[in-house]
Amino acid sequence: MAAFAKGVYDAAAYSAFRPVYPRRLFDKLWEYHAASGRPDLRWQRAVDLGCGTGQATVVIAERFGETIGVDPSPNMVSQATKQLTGQYITPYVSTSGRTTEAVPAETRIRYHQSPAENLSFLNDNSVDFAGAAQAIHWFDYGKLWKELGRVLKPGGTAAFWGYSEMRIKGFPSLTPLITYYSQGSNPIDPQRVATGEKVSPERDSLSAYWEQPGRSILNFGLTAVPAPPAETFDSIESKVIAFTGDYRDDIVQRYRKLGRNVEANECVLDRPMNWTLLDKYCRTWISLSNYRDAHPELADEQPDIVNRFLERLREEMQRATGSVPETFVVEWPTTVLLFRKRG
Repeated sequence: MAAFAKGVYDAAAYSAFRPVYPRRLFDKLWEYHAASGRPDLRWQRAVDLGCGTGQATVVIAERFGETIGVDPSPNMVSQATKQLTGQYITPYVSTSGRTTEAVPAETRIRYHQSPAENLSFLNDNSVDFAGAAQAIHWFDYGKLWKELGRVLKPGGTAAFWGYSEMRIKGFPSLTPLITYYSQGSNPIDPQRVATGEKVSPERDSLSAYWEQPGRSILNFGLTAVPAPPAETFDSIESKVIAFTGDYRDDIVQRYRKLGRNVEANECVLDRPMNWTLLDKYCRTWISLSNYRDAHPELADEQPDIVNRFLERLREEMQRATGSVPETFVVEWPTTVLLFRKRG
């Protein structure tokens, strides 16, 4: 996660143009969490690990009395804190099944600059829920599981989710173009990264500029994330939810081959876009930032690599359908991992 943590990444753009996690995803988290059978401990404190600008933090805060966003990047923590000003959330009262009046977000949320693997500011058995949205692929799992085992209450839960390469709904012929731009002609998986294999640069592809193994872990649906220690977390209670729809059945099949409890669902993470918004989203990719760092001589290149990619998408839309729509829906296949601490 080095590029995010440098303090120079455009956190405001990241917050504005990234996809927004849907309520249906969170409903699945709360359904799993509520099954802990410990109503006295269930909804007091949550921690959002690798919180970034706090997009998921504010939704988590609707359900918990206190929510702490944790991120190693001072830039992300600063942006997340700024966004609390004037922001309100509507807490959900789980015991009565109703919501209360909106309250200032800063009354229920605070942010702390720290890596996820170091939660020394939290006491043992003091956290009901730990989440990580689009961040688990950066963590040191051995250290993380040990720290979560310490801070989570008995029966407490952990939920990690991440989305893979985007798709444009209704335009399947664009997928190879997207995959080449993002992953190149020979997409690399986490096992190949683990052997030390490097991605070779290719013309008009950002494949060589992703930080690995993080990106390959996301693209392969988090299947490379190791299970937590069985003596601390209940392996029978663990669960995978694949919001991948028809796009990534390979992810579902990978989990089944691993013997994991996986629930397949339609793709629910999406966002209506036009060409301007898609351009801005593509410019938040950390691989583009790394590409520019590696090629300062291309700083003034026009059209640049993003422009050329979007033009290829438009040309394929025209070829496939005879027209180029001004608006469309971008979808991201998403995987959720759920775990419960023994107790």
